Amino acid sequence: MHYLHLVLVSADSEEEAVQEVEYALDPYDGSVYDWWLIGGRWNGFLKGKNILRYDEDPTLFRNTLRDCKNNQDRQFRELVDRLTGAVVSEEEVGDIHTVIGLPIVDKKAVAEKNSRDNQHFSKIWEKVLASKEVPHLEGYDAMLGYYLRSLGGLLRGFYNSSSGFLDTKTGTCLPNPDRKYNKNDYLVVVDIHN
Repeated sequence: MHYLHLVLVSADSEEEAVQEVEYALDPYDGSVYDWWLIGGRWNGFLKGKNILRYDEDPTLFRNTLRDCKNNQDRQFRELVDRLTGAVVSEEEVGDIHTVIGLPIVDKKAVAEKNSRDNQHFSKIWEKVLASKEVPHLEGYDAMLGYYLRSLGGLLRGFYNSSSGFLDTKTGTCLPNPDRKYNKNDYLVVVDIHN
């Protein structure tokens, strides 16, 4: 699966920014990706560019970071909904399926499925919490582990395939659109495959 990622690096040139991305992503080979490419399916994502220096367009730079933060906040809410059994309304369903980027045709059906899944996994989570020993979940129920790992990753700021962002300055996946940036800060568009 392909994931759009943005990597924040400090560099003196675009060429050095690419080198910094290579260095930053290297430790994640096999755990976050099996291969990656600058731009890739998202070639030109930053108004026709794959590499954006902060002082070229501070507004686009910060808005892109804000979009990353909003995406992570949405992921967080969806994961919490999975554990709490939240009912999802049709109005809460976005226009695009966020995992694969396809338009959503039937929002009512998506809302109903998400609500059923949330209620299902909430019951599984309650059983896990009530267990006195490690439960062995199988089949679809085992997805609970994935949801818990994803939630834990967001809470800890761990970089993973669904985080969509890596800040090489802080070593986390937590975008901060309000931090002070300068001419040596670059956002680099990366197509992560996993």
